[in-house]
Amino acid sequence: MIAGASSTRARFTLLLFTLMALLLVLPVVATTPYGLISQALLGWCTIAAAVWAVDAGRMRSLAFSLAIVTLVVDVIIWTAGIGPLMPLARVLPAVFLAFVTCVLLEHVMTREEVTFDVVIGGVCTYILIGAFFAQVYATFEIIAPGSLLEQGRPLSAVGATDLARGHIVETFYYSLVTLTTLGFGDVVPGTPILRAVTTVEALIGQIYPAILIAHLVGLRAARGPVRRRGDIERGS
Repeated sequence: MIAGASSTRARFTLLLFTLMALLLVLPVVATTPYGLISQALLGWCTIAAAVWAVDAGRMRSLAFSLAIVTLVVDVIIWTAGIGPLMPLARVLPAVFLAFVTCVLLEHVMTREEVTFDVVIGGVCTYILIGAFFAQVYATFEIIAPGSLLEQGRPLSAVGATDLARGHIVETFYYSLVTLTTLGFGDVVPGTPILRAVTTVEALIGQIYPAILIAHLVGLRAARGPVRRRGDIERGS
């Protein structure tokens, strides 16, 4: 599903770069006067990089179609202010992220040797899982404010930096804290269904790295010991 070595390495590297920019830059710019614009640009750049990471062909066509629908609906909702459709602005990115995550996961888990793009792809997949759950949490927060609590109060009541866009900054933070099982406790689920979703993400955050590492170690072990160039030349 993912193309050739050097091309794939460039694609995955760009995707990892955009994901890290989203992680590090978004919380900083979210509180500025240009917060919403910056957030939108970072999000769209990440979507573009994710589409490019998928190999040309049917899968990329599907990813491109999902991306276009996501971006068009996002622009319509936030420019026209269509309140009842706001959950779609989080549901569609969640669907897109789930699709790309599955494609990258298939690439990582079906390779026959450990390469740079496999490792980078595994890291990207891990972050994309967190981004997917962030969209899920944001959807619940839009539909039922107070699904997530910060300092014992609904997220919307403590000066969230992203009120109009479903608190995506806060939900991204909460998702990664959950995925990595840090569990700071400053943001907590406020409903039974959010507790269940949080539990699922925490389990994935533990199981995925273990499976990925076991897979990579297994691939490396299957190739046998590394032979140094000097040993090969001496025929040893």
